[in-house]
Amino acid sequence: MVRQFFQVQAILGSITNLKHRMAIALIYSTGLRISEAVNLIIADIDMDRSIKNIRQAKGKKDRQVPLSRTIDRML
Repeated sequence: MVRQFFQVQAILGSITNLKHRMAIALIYSTGLRISEAVNLIIADIDMDRSIKNIRQAKGKKDRQVPLSRTIDRML
């Protein structure tokens, strides 16, 4: 588990473009599918409750996922 953490940290640390690093971190931390990340809009993120709303996810159903503190700080 610790080794996996350092591998993820190394991958994220090697990405120099801030927008790309944020997208990869968000996908990894929330378990987003690529199509969900592509369709992400700022209005879907509720910073007060630390929740991300995903519209029309798999099966055309809406769902909510929690945002980690790390992602909150990055945003």
